Amino acid sequence: MKKVWIAIAVLVVVGLAVLANLPKPVPVETAVVERGSMMVTVESEGVTRVRDLYIVAAPTSGRLERIDLEEGGMISAGAKVATIYPAPINPAQKAELEAQISAIESSRGSAQAQVDGLETQRKQAVKDRDRLQDLLDQGAIPRRQLEDAELAIETLDDQIAAAKNNVRAAAQQVEAAKAGRATYGENTAGVGVSAPSGGTVLRVLEKSERVVMAGTPLVAIGDPKGLEIVVDILSSDAVRVEPGDRIIVEGWGGEKRLEGIVRYLEPSAFTKVSALGIQEQRVNVIGMFSEYPDRLGDGYRVVARIVTWEGSNVLKIPLNAIFRDGEEWAVFVNDNGEARLRTVTIDHRGAFDVEITGGLEEGEEVILHPSNRIEDGTSVRN
Repeated sequence: MKKVWIAIAVLVVVGLAVLANLPKPVPVETAVVERGSMMVTVESEGVTRVRDLYIVAAPTSGRLERIDLEEGGMISAGAKVATIYPAPINPAQKAELEAQISAIESSRGSAQAQVDGLETQRKQAVKDRDRLQDLLDQGAIPRRQLEDAELAIETLDDQIAAAKNNVRAAAQQVEAAKAGRATYGENTAGVGVSAPSGGTVLRVLEKSERVVMAGTPLVAIGDPKGLEIVVDILSSDAVRVEPGDRIIVEGWGGEKRLEGIVRYLEPSAFTKVSALGIQEQRVNVIGMFSEYPDRLGDGYRVVARIVTWEGSNVLKIPLNAIFRDGEEWAVFVNDNGEARLRTVTIDHRGAFDVEITGGLEEGEEVILHPSNRIEDGTSVRN
């Protein structure tokens, strides 16, 4: 009997030793493969700016009379902005002023030519829109093509309006410069400087009376309700952005999330040094608000997310569940307490989720940020 008890004790000790040496399940965090909405965005900081901004400059050198305009006040087109009493000038300065007048007249001609060219483009855009409408009625094209054509017409309308304002501004500058030319050597009659367009006085750049040089900026005028969004993004991201893409504006100070669309991308990139000291090639994306925010003004900071793709009923998992396994993408699936390596195919990748197009089924559990302790067949627990 004593030997039996000894044998039992030995078996218990051996069993405990075996259990102690068995590998313990690795604690993991998991997520369920699910279907839902998903979007792919490009996010960056940006600023607001007045779309049609006019900087009224001194047409001639001389003594600037104190400007009585108040920032935030309204001003109408042609209203007096300032008065300058020209200083006596020598023949060389007169010749320079004549050259300036010629340059301004040339810019007015270029602005008018731009208006003519844009109006020609608009006529063609209208024809294209009408043709696409006929094709849409026949079911030959998707509606998105017609919407893009309508957006192109709206963009051209904005560009035509801005170009016409440039023509008016150049005409005002020509008249002011000619008025200065007519008062050579005369300090009794001042040269009036008028507003090229109506709007709000955004900034008074020269408030006090003093002597200014020709071309000195005096006042900035614009319509604060005509705000646009300027967002600079990496050039590698810019190739995925198209006019008409949705913009979600956050981080502007208000509780409401604002919406907008991309109007166009500037054709030329520029170099910018990041906070880490890395030189980056970036591109300005210009957008417009779908609804004007009352409390935003010129030069306000915003955080913009440009939506390059979005879908509903998308099979997706968290981005931190996938990893590279050779040339393939893979995940670890929690199969009743065991990690199973699974090759998957993916499509769109967002900031937090990735779209799964093969290798997983809805309802399965995947392991998040798997460590090097996990291999195919490893015991795991939540």
